[in-house]
Amino acid sequence: MERTSRLQLGLGVANAYTRHPATLARAAGTLAELSGGRFILGLGAGELALRDRVGAPRVPFLPTIKPTFEAIRGLLQGRSVSVQTGLFELRDAKLDFTVSHPVPLYLATRDLNGLRVAGEIADGVILGDICEPGAVKAQIAHVHEGARDAARDPGGIQIVSWVITIVTGDRHTAVQRLRPMLARTVATMVPSALQVLGLPPTAAQSIRKALADGSTNLEQLMPDNLIDNVAIIGDEPYCRRRVQSLKDAGATQLAMRMPMDLARVLDYRSNIRSFAADVLPHIA
Repeated sequence: MERTSRLQLGLGVANAYTRHPATLARAAGTLAELSGGRFILGLGAGELALRDRVGAPRVPFLPTIKPTFEAIRGLLQGRSVSVQTGLFELRDAKLDFTVSHPVPLYLATRDLNGLRVAGEIADGVILGDICEPGAVKAQIAHVHEGARDAARDPGGIQIVSWVITIVTGDRHTAVQRLRPMLARTVATMVPSALQVLGLPPTAAQSIRKALADGSTNLEQLMPDNLIDNVAIIGDEPYCRRRVQSLKDAGATQLAMRMPMDLARVLDYRSNIRSFAADVLPHIA
């Protein structure tokens, strides 16, 4: 960050299940100072499997995220914070340095109730792996509903569309490589996320079973039209149309995701350059 003056640095995402909010606040405040106020902290639930492996308490996410946000904000603002939850505890805790720049806090969630909570407490929301315009509109509507219930301006909340974005003339190869990973993504979606995609819970169950059994019928369970609902993969004109549709649906930022599954067949640097040169300039 010391070599740039405009680029923002965003972390998407950290979670209080594996890192204490005081540690998150210290790291966020340090990065905010080093970057001159260009750091954004994204928070989410993280992967349940990882949380289990490190022995994190199995406490519900939504009741926990509100005090987590409050604790981190309080610490970053220089206040002494005391709070006790089923996940963490702070006793009159305070940072030992002053954070002179505000740190926006974004919440990553696909759950519709979580999106309403994001509208209540977050500066931005990260919509992960869903890029069907109607589904994105439905998610944003829940964010705005939560904001209005909390007497906040919905227009002040940033909407990040966090989605695999691959600019390629060889869509077939990229899709074939990513189909198992995208199947795992759909298989782990909460019921309300499946709902906005128009999928029954049984669809995720079938995909989970196929993945566990090593089934070869993923093309039937993850057809191209479903792939298109959770990823943007295609040539420049195709990517332009898809990104424009996300903006029209209400997204204010696009976070490109480039999975390691493509590392052997995709040059990430070229992908970013193609997106910057051939896609972004054409977005209204």
